[in-house]
Amino acid sequence: MKCTARTIEQNLHKALFRHNALCLVFIAIISAASVAANLVLSWILQQVVDLATGAGNTLSLYELCVVSILLLTGCAVLTICSSKLKPKFINSEA
Repeated sequence: MKCTARTIEQNLHKALFRHNALCLVFIAIISAASVAANLVLSWILQQVVDLATGAGNTLSLYELCVVSILLLTGCAVLTICSSKLKPKFINSEA
């Protein structure tokens, strides 16, 4: 069977959308959560700088550590979920 560029493109297109509609929804949610995690990380860095310079209205060091641990746990969960939901043709094992 002769593989042309058109047939390869059609096969990749089918592989992307076959049984991946629900994965697409979950990946969109994970992407939105990743954006939120980046914003929280920026806020934590701003709080640490304000705490180090002695500016007012900052969280205590303990509270910043708790928020950082929660953020790290959330990022780990997001990474695990996104690695499980990648389309099959992107995985190197397929």
